[in-house]
Amino acid sequence: MPRSSSGSGIRLFRIAGIAVVADPSWFLGLALIVAWFALAVPHEGAATASAGSRAFLGLLVALSLFASVLVHELAHCALSRRFGKPVRRIRLFLLGGVSEVPEEPDRPLEEFLVAVAGPAVSLLLGLALLLLGGWRPAFLVPPADPGPSRALPDFLLQLGWVNAGLFAFNLLPAFPLDGGRCLRAGIWAVRGNLLEATRHAAWAGRLIAALLIGAGVVVAWRDQAFGGAWLALIGLFLHGAARSSERAAGIRDALRGLLVADAMNREVATVPATLSLDRAFEEVFLRHRHAALPVVDDGKTVGVLLLSDLGNLPTERWPATSCGAAARPVDRVSVRPADPLDLAWNRFTETGEEALPVLEQGQLVGILTRRDAMLALLSRGGTVRSLSAEAAR
Repeated sequence: MPRSSSGSGIRLFRIAGIAVVADPSWFLGLALIVAWFALAVPHEGAATASAGSRAFLGLLVALSLFASVLVHELAHCALSRRFGKPVRRIRLFLLGGVSEVPEEPDRPLEEFLVAVAGPAVSLLLGLALLLLGGWRPAFLVPPADPGPSRALPDFLLQLGWVNAGLFAFNLLPAFPLDGGRCLRAGIWAVRGNLLEATRHAAWAGRLIAALLIGAGVVVAWRDQAFGGAWLALIGLFLHGAARSSERAAGIRDALRGLLVADAMNREVATVPATLSLDRAFEEVFLRHRHAALPVVDDGKTVGVLLLSDLGNLPTERWPATSCGAAARPVDRVSVRPADPLDLAWNRFTETGEEALPVLEQGQLVGILTRRDAMLALLSRGGTVRSLSAEAAR
């Protein structure tokens, strides 16, 4: 599933220059799979296996599953880079993964090719694993209950069917799944309007999400609580993702054509990294009435200090805490004057920051806040209708 606008995580490693991070829910999924293998009634082929060995097998299955998801996302990243779109990171979570690509595609064909890259790789990987496991095209139906098995062919078959499942699920015409992005590309090609195409594809996503939730309720009602709960959880996630993607598309469309330079505040007060927070509050925040201040060290901007950060820290700790220690690192929150304003808004959403320092060739030239972005939009005669309460905070 390409593109995501938010979310934090724990960095695991880098691959091909792309950071791979794990959302806290990813660890929950890992634990659930391991626990299911360890606590489930042993399959008759593994009746003599201990709970520990079954748990180890569960860990192997879980890691293999997430490796398949990672390969799927790397395919999206490769095509995004091919079209000149930077990839911020890949985030793994309970229900799969997303590759975070801040920029929208330039044309429908680009959207389509990036979207189908992931499912295509999942299909090829699944077929390869199935063939290695002994499956042949004459046997079209997977085993009804392969169960935990110590045999390598059975393990390869299970992993092959998992990748086939990833292929099928991601091709559902439900935005922001890959199939939904293909649908958006088609509507965009016909109607010529990306925002309109996004709204139609998001509506399809919410409809399919509702069907999945309903199916989950029916399945749970028929005494299959785990399967029903899982379907409903997928539906809830998909519904929320469709709404968030549609809202983000509206914001990007409203800000399109504006640059950071059009909105940033060029007269910025700064604070030294060595200055204590109590002095920063009395000498700078109160005097200049800024909600955010760049922190400088030896003439170099090293972070941003938010007034809200001071509010979250007990006042008795202010004298002993320097601005440099309390500042948020600049390497993940800075923008450039020539950056599109919609990309800066994406950065606000991704990081949760309220202000971004504007750097040009490493030198501070201004600061951009969420409020600055809204004021620039209004001054152009735009509307903040598309900026939800969440986005306009």
